[in-house]
Amino acid sequence: METRRAACRSRPGPARPAPRGARRGLPDLHRGHTARAGEHLVRDDLCAEAIRLGRLLVELMLDEPETLGLLALMLLTESRRPARTAPDGDLVPLAEQDRSRWDRALVAEGHALVRRCLRRARRRAALAPP
Repeated sequence: METRRAACRSRPGPARPAPRGARRGLPDLHRGHTARAGEHLVRDDLCAEAIRLGRLLVELMLDEPETLGLLALMLLTESRRPARTAPDGDLVPLAEQDRSRWDRALVAEGHALVRRCLRRARRRAALAPP
């Protein structure tokens, strides 16, 4: 925890407040992937809702690389869901996951969003005053 606080203190300026939907989307995804009770480790409904909110944010905030990056992160995480747990319900570390079980369409969409996000960020940096 102290490392996280130190990292926050070292940031160059104040963080912009996240839009209301953004504050909800990632926590939904996190809770969806870390269910604390029940038969399943993953809550499909919360994961789907987080991605729905992420897509909505991208529509509403077209020029924001942060929203594109958030949706890309959620899609790439979701793409691995089928391979994240073993048949007995235990978590499977990333290095040991069967990548043939990953959702290739979500991986492709996530990668495309990352590239789009980077292009927009570069464009913004080029237009910013020195």
